[in-house]
Amino acid sequence: MEDATNSEKADKKPLSDSEAVEHVIEILLSDTARLKARSEDEAAFFAIKASSAMGYSEPMTAEQRAMNSMLAKLKMSYACCEKAWKLYHYLRS
Repeated sequence: MEDATNSEKADKKPLSDSEAVEHVIEILLSDTARLKARSEDEAAFFAIKASSAMGYSEPMTAEQRAMNSMLAKLKMSYACCEKAWKLYHYLRS
């Protein structure tokens, strides 16, 4: 069983930036219990803080900046932003 798992990992290819962002936003939107920030400004702060915590800072790709913008427009909480950037990192690795 372990050999099959190792083989699957070897065959797994990271998603492109745009594919990863699409998947992350889709997953977050499907979570009806997600928490919201009080404002877009607060959510933008949370998005930047979460991306920095995962090692993503300027210069960012256009897709990474777009994800932070979407997280802000959707007024995502810090927990949601953190989840988004962890998912993005996983999908890109």
